Amino acid sequence: MTSDLQTLVDRHVADRSPASREAAVLAALPLVRSILGKISAPDHPLASDEDLESVGLTGLLESLDAYDPSHGTRFTTYAYVRIRGAIVDYLRSIDVLSQKKREQMWEASQAAERLRQRL
Repeated sequence: MTSDLQTLVDRHVADRSPASREAAVLAALPLVRSILGKISAPDHPLASDEDLESVGLTGLLESLDAYDPSHGTRFTTYAYVRIRGAIVDYLRSIDVLSQKKREQMWEASQAAERLRQRL
């Protein structure tokens, strides 16, 4: 699959036609879904599977437009970082707590768990 995707992306980079773009996106859709499967999404109304897949597809399209094979990076490697980054950025944007507050909550829960273990 990876070599097929790379071939389709290389074709798209060469001619930039809508048909080649569509073929590359359809071939890369399993990559987006794979990344989504590795990210734990919060229980939030704006973090539905459809919303996250849409954000992942946006990251895929941006990576397809910006990909330059002359840098020597495979498309899947390049796209993985861009897609995952788009999803994580989206999840952070809908989170009501700051990253610092999240860290403090995690540390407090770890401390409480250690106390439970001792007592």
